[in-house]
Amino acid sequence: GIAQLQPRHPRRARGQSGPSGCLELSCRSPRQGNPSQPSSDARISLPEADFRWQLNEDAMATDKLSDGIRKFHADYLSLRKMLSEKI
Repeated sequence: GIAQLQPRHPRRARGQSGPSGCLELSCRSPRQGNPSQPSSDARISLPEADFRWQLNEDAMATDKLSDGIRKFHADYLSLRKMLSEKI
């Protein structure tokens, strides 16, 4: 299955660190073979600088993230143009 990282606090969802300077993430992964079963739950806590370094060291993650951001922005521009033509 695909693991999904979910920030534990809404404030941290925007990339801000907590009072301790750490990002706390929950990783929820569907169980193999039966997606209807409860997922396993693993939590990690690491300084934001370490998180950013690890993300930067993972070329595929960095490329996929930047590609997703570019596509999201292109979709936003397309939607904005479509709406402006309707109004």
